[in-house]
Amino acid sequence: MDIAHGELLEKELDILVERRPRKGEVDPDEPEESYKGSVRRYHAPACAAARCSSIRYVLHSGALVGFVTGCKH
Repeated sequence: MDIAHGELLEKELDILVERRPRKGEVDPDEPEESYKGSVRRYHAPACAAARCSSIRYVLHSGALVGFVTGCKH
C-alpha cells in the first residue's frame, strides 16, 4: 500500500510541476522586482566609485606610458 500511495503522490506532484509554468506562476525562490531594484540602488554608489577608480587608473597608466615612450595620443 505504501508504494502505491507514493506513486500516486509522485503523479500528483508531476502534474503540479508541469502545470506551474503554464499558469505563469512566479517562482517563490525568485526575488521580486522591487527587491532587485532596491539591491541595485544600494550597490550603485559603490559600483560607480569602482568604475571611476578603474577609469582613472587606465587613464593615468596611459598617460604614463605616453610620457615614458614620448608618444602623444
